[in-house]
Amino acid sequence: MAESEILVKLIMGLSDCESEYDADHSLDEVDRAPPPLTNIDDDLLLQIDGKIGGEDFVDKKLVTLKIQQFTLSPIFNRNWCVSEKSPEFAKRVLPNNDTAVLKFVLPEDKAVDAVVVLETHSFFASYEAEFPLFVEGKQKTILKAVNSPNYKADLKYTVEIENRPRQSLKKKAKMAIKAANIQNSMTTKQFVKKYRTSVSSSSSSLSSEELEKEKLGLFTNYRQVRSNVLEFLNETSVVSIYSFITAVKEVSRLYTKVTEVEKQAQPGYQELLKIPAYDTLDFAKYAKAAYFAEPRQNNDAEITHQICNMLNKKPKDLIMTQVSEGNNIGFILVKHNPDTLVLAFKGTSTVTEVAHDLNFTYIEAYFGSFYTHKGFCNYIQLWESKHMETVKRKMHGYSNLVITGHSLGGSVAQLCYTYIKEKVLFQRKSVSCVAFSPAPTVDMNYAQNANCEIVSWVYGDDVVPQSSLGSAAFLKLCVDEFNRGRKNMSLLPHCRKIRENSDKTVCCLYHPGTVYHLIKRENGYWAKTFGLHDLTEIKLFPDSLKDHKLINFLDVSVAAA
Repeated sequence: MAESEILVKLIMGLSDCESEYDADHSLDEVDRAPPPLTNIDDDLLLQIDGKIGGEDFVDKKLVTLKIQQFTLSPIFNRNWCVSEKSPEFAKRVLPNNDTAVLKFVLPEDKAVDAVVVLETHSFFASYEAEFPLFVEGKQKTILKAVNSPNYKADLKYTVEIENRPRQSLKKKAKMAIKAANIQNSMTTKQFVKKYRTSVSSSSSSLSSEELEKEKLGLFTNYRQVRSNVLEFLNETSVVSIYSFITAVKEVSRLYTKVTEVEKQAQPGYQELLKIPAYDTLDFAKYAKAAYFAEPRQNNDAEITHQICNMLNKKPKDLIMTQVSEGNNIGFILVKHNPDTLVLAFKGTSTVTEVAHDLNFTYIEAYFGSFYTHKGFCNYIQLWESKHMETVKRKMHGYSNLVITGHSLGGSVAQLCYTYIKEKVLFQRKSVSCVAFSPAPTVDMNYAQNANCEIVSWVYGDDVVPQSSLGSAAFLKLCVDEFNRGRKNMSLLPHCRKIRENSDKTVCCLYHPGTVYHLIKRENGYWAKTFGLHDLTEIKLFPDSLKDHKLINFLDVSVAAA
C-alpha cells in the first residue's frame, strides 16, 4: 500500500487538531484529558513523517441530500439513515441533526455515479428508496415498503453538489503527528502526576502496637478489605469500577494476542532437569508446611504433627514454630539435613496478612539503601526484632540456612535474606533463599547490582510476581487509554512509550537474584531465566490465579524426583 493511502486511512475521521491544539497550547494543563486519536498509530506516523512531499490536493465532493416532507406519513422524515445495502456510504455521511438532510463527502471519482439506498421506519413498517447523488437539482424517486412489494409512492428530494478540496497530505501528516505528540506529552504528564513514586521514610524500630494502630480502621474485616481493593482500583481511573473491570478484560485480550506467538515458540526454555537450580524446587514442601503455622489449629501438638507428617520429619527436627498472630507472620525452622536448617515463612491466609499484602506503598528499607513494599518491610522488621537472635543461636552446629516461602511468605523470605546480607550476619555460614510465587520486593537499582543467592520460581501466568504499585499504575494507564479510544494492538507499545517518557518517576518493584519461569508442556516441565523487566506489567490471563497455587510447585517437585 502506498504511503499516501496509508496516511489517508490513518487520519480518516481525525478531528481538526490544529483548532483543538494550536501552537500556543499549554502542555502544563495536565488535568485536561486529550481527545482520543483512535486511528493513529504512533510508529506508523513516525515512518510517514518527512516522506510525503508535494502539495497534492485530493478533490472531494460535498453532496447534500434534502428529502422533501412526505405529507401522508410525517414520521418517515424523522429517522432516515444509510441502509445496509449501501455500506460504503455509511462512513461517508457527516453528522447532522436534521435526519431529512444527509451530507456525504465523496471522492470525485465516486461522485460521478453515486447511488445511495436510504431507509426509514414507521411504527409498523420499514421503507427504503434509492437516491442518485450525481445529478443536481430537484429529483424524484420511488419509496418502497420492505415487506410489501405492492406498496410504492413518489418521493421528492433535492441534491446539491459543491467542491470540497482536501488539505495536502503533507499538511495532514504534520497535523496528525503534532496532535499525537501533544497527546503523548500530556498523557505522560498526567501519568507522572497521578502515579509518581513516593517513598516514605522508615524507622529503625517498629512495635507491634504501632503496626496495630496503623491497621485499625483500614483492614478490620473482609468487607473492608474488599472495599479498599475496589477503592485502589478506582481511585484514579477515568471510568467506573464496572467499566474498569471490563476494560481490564479487554486489555488482557490484547496481551493474549501479543503472547500467542511467544507461547507457541517459547524461546529460551530448557528441560527442567537442565536448569542449574532445579533441585531448589524441593523446598516447596517447606513452604507448604509453613501454612500449618496458623492459630486456627487446635493446639501446638497438632501443628507439630501436621508439619512433621508433611515433611516426613521427626518432632525433634522441628526446631521452632511460630503461628500467625496479629502482625506476627507465621514461620517454621526445620532441620533439613545434618548441615542445613530451613526457615520457611507462611503465605497469605488471614485478613491481617491480606492487609499487609495490600499495603504496597513504598518505604525506605531500614536495613539497606533501597525502597521496598511497606507491608512486607513491616513484617520483617517485627520478625527480626523478636526472633533473629533465637535463630542465630539455633544455627550453632549448622553450616547452611535456606530461607523459603510462598506468596507473601516468599516476599518476606526475600527481604529476610536481604536483611541478613546487608547486616552481614552468619558470616561463616552459607545463607540462600528460595521463593515461590513472591511479589517483588526491591527497587531496580538494588535488583541490578545485588550479588545474592536468591532463586525465585514463577509458574505459568501467575499474576502475583508482577504486582507492585508501579505495575498497577501501568495497568490503569492501559485502561484509561483504552477507554479514551485506543482499542487496537497499538495500545501496549503506546503505553510503554508513555512509561519510558515518565523519566523513571513511576517505578515498579523487582525481584533480587535469579527468577525462573516454569511452564508445563505435554512432554514435561520446562523453564527459563526471566529478565529484570519481564515482571513489570500485570498480565491477567484465565489461569493467572490458578497458577499462583503452591500445589503447582509440589507437583513439579514430585515429577522431577
